[in-house]
Amino acid sequence: MKTKIKIVAIITGLANGGTETMLLKLLEKIDRSKFEFIIVSLTSKGYIGERIEKLGYKVYPISMGKFPSPWKFWKLVNLLQELQPNLVHTRLNHANLVGGIAARIANIEKVCWGVHQSNISFWHNKFFTILTIKVCALMSKRIPCCILTNSENARKVHVDIGFSSSSFHVIPNGFDLTRFKPNYRSKLSMLKEIHLPKNTILIGLIGRYDSQKNHQGFFDAAAEVSKKFDNVHFLLAGDRIDDHNASLKKIIKNKSLEKKVHLLGFRRDVPKIMASLDVFVSSSVGEAFPNVLGEAMSSGTPCVATDVGDCAEIIGETGHVVNTEDMKTLALRIIELLNLSFKQRKRLGDTARKRILEKFELNKIVSNYEDFYLKLIQGSI
Repeated sequence: MKTKIKIVAIITGLANGGTETMLLKLLEKIDRSKFEFIIVSLTSKGYIGERIEKLGYKVYPISMGKFPSPWKFWKLVNLLQELQPNLVHTRLNHANLVGGIAARIANIEKVCWGVHQSNISFWHNKFFTILTIKVCALMSKRIPCCILTNSENARKVHVDIGFSSSSFHVIPNGFDLTRFKPNYRSKLSMLKEIHLPKNTILIGLIGRYDSQKNHQGFFDAAAEVSKKFDNVHFLLAGDRIDDHNASLKKIIKNKSLEKKVHLLGFRRDVPKIMASLDVFVSSSVGEAFPNVLGEAMSSGTPCVATDVGDCAEIIGETGHVVNTEDMKTLALRIIELLNLSFKQRKRLGDTARKRILEKFELNKIVSNYEDFYLKLIQGSI
């Protein structure tokens, strides 16, 4: 029996985010007869960490604070020395720097960084995050043997600020079309939950409350759409997307959308929400490869998105992409989709699902990861 390739995946945290979710999907599908994964979170175990543990993987939370302490750092070094993996694959900026340095001190030969961000402006990131990215750029030729990203746009952005161009490889995110699929009963169920009639139009945005998600811009567009359709309502879900968020409630009130907006908070039934929508919208100013677009398209829901990260490549001709922060055009494109007949919109949604099947189906993407890891260990990357 051949020895399994042991991989330690180090990630900044395991809350419910895009990078974390893709890690979970990879662990669900990867060939465990060939690969042994151990997961390390620099912070807490989180929601995704609990789900990973249920799959039978070991998850080690290091419990670092906002700034890593020397004791916690050496705890990580000692853990890596004890585990002696064939490869350390870090994900997200802080894990790339802290985990990468720790892996080198622990004499781990193969270290791969994971880059999952395309907007690295001072306007939409914390100072310490920008500083970490700048330091990573300086260290990108010394610490990792390669850098894996899910987005061609993210690769370009990071190369432009000094990351080693020869180190990059791109594997996009993948989507489970058995989990995300069209289901008209989902809309009926959602309308019943929020007490709306069957002829209601549902427009959705799924994502945590964060400046890069641009909720202000979404509601700017929503206000224009609402003027054209009396029966349109807006569903939002994600971390801090609830009635306790005073800033979000203020935006909604300023746009006079209180009776049109439904804040669902953090939900575990995202496939149901995606399948209930008539149109999915992403108003983000910063993404690399947003999972929510692929999930909506897999569900047969047409999308309108801003042109950030690889959104244009994901959507193709199955929806609309507008310039970042051009919320007037975003509203016009949503209205354009809503003016289509039900059959036309369904045909567009079917085309969107087919695109995901052909280009981003999860099993194909996992196979790409397996090939990448094998080549990396064999030294052909």
